Amino acid sequence: MLTDDEITQLQFAIDADDRAVAKALLEKAPKEQLAELQFYLNASGLMYALHRGTPEMVKLLLEQGVGEMELPFSDNNEIKAALRNPNHAPEMLALALEVVPEELIVDMITSDWDPDDGEGEEPCQTPLEIAESLEDKRCLEMLKQALESRGE
Repeated sequence: MLTDDEITQLQFAIDADDRAVAKALLEKAPKEQLAELQFYLNASGLMYALHRGTPEMVKLLLEQGVGEMELPFSDNNEIKAALRNPNHAPEMLALALEVVPEELIVDMITSDWDPDDGEGEEPCQTPLEIAESLEDKRCLEMLKQALESRGE
């Protein structure tokens, strides 16, 4: 079982792309803990890595058992987290689209995923809206292709 201090160390390892430290910590944790790993109220372990990490770090987390997880009280999801990565958004989006359950992909792409149904301070954005605002249009094309391939 990872302690709070070890979870913080894992967070720092993701930020620093220190895969050796991340792997050592992940190997200590039971698979059940990895499936429910969460750093903040709005970020599961995978969401955090997609947003702040590198593609190699995300692959390591996935290999070790960290997976997708819905946070019903958050407007965040794996696709949004990937799009917010300032350095690797297209690569992260491709990874996110591989791990998100097929039955959720269309909803994740087209919904704002707003747990407050518009009653929050700022309106939540859909991944399509986030991708449209990015300078690099590869992510927008990937999302459109994902929708087209599912008949949307």
